[in-house]
Amino acid sequence: MVLSDPISNNHLSFYEQIIEKHSLRLGCDLNCYLTHFDAAVSLLEKRKIIREQLVKRIEKVSKLSEEQKKLLLTPGVPAQIPFASLSLSHCASIGGFIISPSNRHSIGLDLEQPGRAQEKTVLRISNQKELTPAPSPSALWSAKEAAYKSINQFQDNVSIRQISVFHWKLVVSDSPDPRFHGDDDCVEPSFPQNPSFPQNTSFPRRRESSSKTHDTTEIYDYQFKTSEEKGKGYICFFKNIVIAFALVPHK
Repeated sequence: MVLSDPISNNHLSFYEQIIEKHSLRLGCDLNCYLTHFDAAVSLLEKRKIIREQLVKRIEKVSKLSEEQKKLLLTPGVPAQIPFASLSLSHCASIGGFIISPSNRHSIGLDLEQPGRAQEKTVLRISNQKELTPAPSPSALWSAKEAAYKSINQFQDNVSIRQISVFHWKLVVSDSPDPRFHGDDDCVEPSFPQNPSFPQNTSFPRRRESSSKTHDTTEIYDYQFKTSEEKGKGYICFFKNIVIAFALVPHK
């Protein structure tokens, strides 16, 4: 798929900060890291790059055991640590992760190329009744993927078809917050106390020039449930990427 515009570091910084801002709006303090992939990078190499960056980011604030580090660096092994919730994702052009130093919830991230998920594909994991109110097939696909990742962290017997997504609500339309462009400072999240993370943990942020991304934005909130769990999330639509976030509070 040919992207409409090249993805710059300014785009990545903008996407990261939008994710952090709207996750905080839903009650989840987290850190987001995104990176751009060239077309020649293999699937396995993408996974390795994301996991290497995850370990580096965690070890800036908390020492990992060798066993924890080994598991996090191994593609195919669930990326989990006992003192935080995290989620990894990648698509053809972008990959990354989100991490929240809290045991009070599980989180999920999905990154998709716009238009990749067509109606015929989405109906394999959904139905017309669920698809009709969704903003697009891509929205429903990404919402289910993110929701599945958030639930699967603590309940591995749920299939993606068992997750119902509903109650879509448009919260932003073509009006990105100007504070999230260029070199403006973003608000550093104040993470909850955790014995494995120092108080007032603050991960490093990417700093950029003052140029704008000129990216349009639509953001929808949604809710989801299975027979046993309920959660909420949001979808961000940009020119080059669809980003989904999901959150399941622990009971």
